[in-house]
Amino acid sequence: MSRQVRPSGLPLRERLELSKVVDPSGCWLWTLHISSKGYGTIWVAGKTQYAHRMAYEVFVGPIPVSMTVHHKCGTRHCMNPEHLELCSASENRKRAARIPLEEKIVRAHEMRAQGYSKNDISVLLGMNGQLVKRVLG
Repeated sequence: MSRQVRPSGLPLRERLELSKVVDPSGCWLWTLHISSKGYGTIWVAGKTQYAHRMAYEVFVGPIPVSMTVHHKCGTRHCMNPEHLELCSASENRKRAARIPLEEKIVRAHEMRAQGYSKNDISVLLGMNGQLVKRVLG
């Protein structure tokens, strides 16, 4: 009888690779726990960490203390290193506010076609729930 290896026993890079699905836009969507704010989370070294930050560190390099990881794609549970970049916390907030509503609406339709619930779309894209319901019908 073979012993089943728990994902938490695997190296972090493997855990990240096994816990994603690539969507048509190239996002590496985290498939495990999603926080109430729409970010993927993973247990590392006895602490809950954001999956996109761990992916950045594994695939790109260290994150300086003064920096945050910005999602260029606007999808909070994406961990594709090509969609992530470092910036200050204030710059990250400015950039997030500039993601055009039209882009979010297109993304919402794509996610709905993939089977996401309206509530999940609202959380994951950081959109008002009522707006998501109006847009998606």
